[in-house]
Amino acid sequence: MLQREIKNLSEQVKRLVKAESRLYRYQEELDAQLKEYKDLYELNRKLNETFDVTSIFLHTVDYLTQHLEYERAIALQRTANGDYRVAALAGYYDDLEKSCVAALTISPDAPLLAPLSRGEEFLISTTDAADGALREFGARGYLNEFFIFPLGRYAPRALIVVGNSADKAEFYRKVDAGHENLVSTGNVIGLVSSALEKNSLYAALGESEYRLKSVVENLTEGLILIDPAGEGLQWNRAALLMHGYSRSVDEVASCPKLDQVFQLLQVDGKPLPMEQLPIKRILRGEEFKDYHLVVRRRNTDWQRTFSFSGVLIRDCRGEPFIGVLTLHDVTSRKQSEDERERLIAELQRSNGELQQFAYVSSHDLQEPIRMVTSYAQLLQKRYQGKLDDKADSYISYMVEAAHRMSSLIDDLLALSRVGRSKSPPAPVALEPVVQQALDNMRISIGESGAEVTYGPLPTVPGDEIQLLQLFKNLIGNAVKYRKKDVPPRVHISAVRKGNQWVFGVHDNGIGIEPQYHERIFVIFQRLHYREDYPGTGIGLSICQKIVENHGGRIWVESTLGEGSTFYFTLPAKDD
Repeated sequence: MLQREIKNLSEQVKRLVKAESRLYRYQEELDAQLKEYKDLYELNRKLNETFDVTSIFLHTVDYLTQHLEYERAIALQRTANGDYRVAALAGYYDDLEKSCVAALTISPDAPLLAPLSRGEEFLISTTDAADGALREFGARGYLNEFFIFPLGRYAPRALIVVGNSADKAEFYRKVDAGHENLVSTGNVIGLVSSALEKNSLYAALGESEYRLKSVVENLTEGLILIDPAGEGLQWNRAALLMHGYSRSVDEVASCPKLDQVFQLLQVDGKPLPMEQLPIKRILRGEEFKDYHLVVRRRNTDWQRTFSFSGVLIRDCRGEPFIGVLTLHDVTSRKQSEDERERLIAELQRSNGELQQFAYVSSHDLQEPIRMVTSYAQLLQKRYQGKLDDKADSYISYMVEAAHRMSSLIDDLLALSRVGRSKSPPAPVALEPVVQQALDNMRISIGESGAEVTYGPLPTVPGDEIQLLQLFKNLIGNAVKYRKKDVPPRVHISAVRKGNQWVFGVHDNGIGIEPQYHERIFVIFQRLHYREDYPGTGIGLSICQKIVENHGGRIWVESTLGEGSTFYFTLPAKDD
């Protein structure tokens, strides 16, 4: 029987180790994705900080060689006569190669561009490519394998070329049409396309009013133009739709009127000071990007989260000409980011618990197993076929170790089961639950002379089995950690506070020093010798996990020698 339990435990440990390995792998993949997102965010920031096209191309080719690890990158911009000329390049070139590549020109009727004029999203040339036009371009650009990405379809405004030379291809990112390559490079192409689009928009603001209105009205992003003199507002169609309007209305035609309709809040829900309003910042001459705020329509439930960017454009004399406020509805993205952060935190916490469990599996769990094995072998070697006092002593050691091992395994399994319930929360009347816990513990309560009382207890949504385990553990601890020659007195209370119940398990036991109030909830942390107070050090960890799974928290208030009160919260049942 013992060997079968040991074998089962060993199999569980192996499964846990495999699970830990998978978690590590998932964490590494998540870290790589987060790094790529941060790098893209930084690139996007640089691209949107400048109105200079050459700077945009320089940032782009630098990113492609430094972060995506291509050997070489070239940006070719379309000129007024339709030719494509090199605007920026980056990567490893010797002086001759660099001068030759910098002089590259592609005519608008070149066979190389024919697929792009038909709407192809990219061109690719590998070592075994059969396309003569691609091979010729590769030779002129000192590239053995490469992509060509158009910025724009049919008649692109620019071409981005990335690839490797014949001599060093093995040391760089391989050029192939795999999903990962296309997604990573496509993200960059999308950012530079967006930056160039925004650049064109800002350039168009200096043209006639008719052209300005045409551009503004056909943008897909929200845009509000601000008259610095009278604080009048001109909204484009997208901005109106984002705020729930199908057409321009008088109530949002000026700053004072707008303030009567909408209230702006910080993302944490706090009121936004007047001087921090986006329009006020623009009129002060501030330039800002990705300024996240909550927009709420007064006297209604309507609200959205927007990302604002703003700039004050001045005329040739340096006087304020027009304020530009762009906005994106990031409500869904903000919710996704919050959920992602929660999942990352949960993954990190689970990973930490798994590490602790693996450590215990290889150390603490082996101790009682070794003890049982050692004494069993000693008993067999010295006393096989006879029994005396020593043999009885050895047998008692074996039984004691077996019991300890069994308790440890049971508590570990209980901890692992918590949180795995797939059933939705159901109403649980807690008075019968507490009474059942007392019935299950009547022997230990009777032997200790304990008196356990409880006041009126509510019905809460939750898992009945887990809540029974919670009260058994807390009552059991209150009875166990009692003063010598003082009968335990335990009382359970419940107080409604807002949308939750605050429960307290009060005792007159030995108490806990303040520096240990948090440590006691860590798995396998013990404050006393096992001989004085038996146990595994897992009970309060189980309690914490049960309470957290029910959306609450647990803590202790105690003074050494004066007893303890374990408080925990549970959500209140909807009235």
